[in-house]
Amino acid sequence: MKRLSILRAMSLCVALTLVGTACGGGATSAATVNGSTITRSDVMDELNELIAAVKNPTNNPISDDQKTQLLDQLTDSAHKSPSAAAAAELLTNKIVAKLVDQAMVQYNLTVADEDTTASTADIKQSLYSLDSVAAKTRDAAILQGARTSRVSRFLSDTTNKWYTDADVTAFYELGKKEAFSQACVAHILVADETLAKKLASEIKGGADFATLAAANSIDTSNKDTGGDLGCNAKGAFVPEFEAAVASAKDGEVVGPVKTQYGFHVIKVKSAYKERSLDDALKTDIAAQLAQPKGWLDLTIGRSKITVNRSFGTWDAKNARVNPPAGATSSTTSTVPAALPSSDTGPTGASNTGASGTGASGTGASGTGASGTGASSTGASGTGASGTGASGK
Repeated sequence: MKRLSILRAMSLCVALTLVGTACGGGATSAATVNGSTITRSDVMDELNELIAAVKNPTNNPISDDQKTQLLDQLTDSAHKSPSAAAAAELLTNKIVAKLVDQAMVQYNLTVADEDTTASTADIKQSLYSLDSVAAKTRDAAILQGARTSRVSRFLSDTTNKWYTDADVTAFYELGKKEAFSQACVAHILVADETLAKKLASEIKGGADFATLAAANSIDTSNKDTGGDLGCNAKGAFVPEFEAAVASAKDGEVVGPVKTQYGFHVIKVKSAYKERSLDDALKTDIAAQLAQPKGWLDLTIGRSKITVNRSFGTWDAKNARVNPPAGATSSTTSTVPAALPSSDTGPTGASNTGASGTGASGTGASGTGASGTGASSTGASGTGASGTGASGK
């Protein structure tokens, strides 16, 4: 049985659930994007159509389990009214779609057959493929996907870069307080607070940090390298760990710091400092801007986006509409997103890469600690995955 989520590897949005009444009433505008309006009916009519298609499929059979799962994502607990969270997610995608449409005009782009073919293939794996979805709605989704494909190809064209030196500088200015502000740290992770206090006392008394890390740390990914977690941007550590680092000075040893992984003794080799825009960082930023997500980060930072509060609040950092308070996370995206995500950027995507906005909270350092210790963005997911301070 094919998977009836909406579209494939697009991860700007997070599916959420809440009572359906939160999106009612108020002005006809759901959002504005650089002066262009997305109406309430643009969102709610489409969402209601998708819900109806799930409830009453014609020639596309859906199992009872699939139907229940999809309705859990799209509607309230009674499966009657659209959920405010699904509306927020669909609105998120329409906001990003507006940015894509504006880019089509700005860069004088035209959709090619390969874009339409790719988008059509995506739609066949989505709820929009259900026969009970109107052809007009399905065709609009295919066209939007084709536009996204065209913009993505344009942005990724290495033979004709779209960005300028001024764009590199603007990208830096957007992220220098967080994504391009780094701290270099090491840690010793233990399960027992008493031991952590003892180690901290010994280190402050002159004991060698690396030696104690090798002998005591349960973070096996870095215990033999002095507990080194590298240099990481803000957002790369779990909150308790990051708060301790943020309050420390160069060379200071802090802790014990309790996180979900245990107790950390932290050596702050270099406290958070803004990176200067040197040639190395310019190269890093250029590499990010060469990807569609880098463009999205910069574009969101430069854009004026407003959201009707009945739909939630606009979260520029994570490039999404956060639904009204009380929504809970779901596990599957339910509406089409507009651009692929990336792992880096100035606006912070979420430390999950799933909602990413504009990028992620990893900034220039990216993985830094390779998924270990205190990093929430590491690549390997080992060491810290269960033992470190990783948020992933």
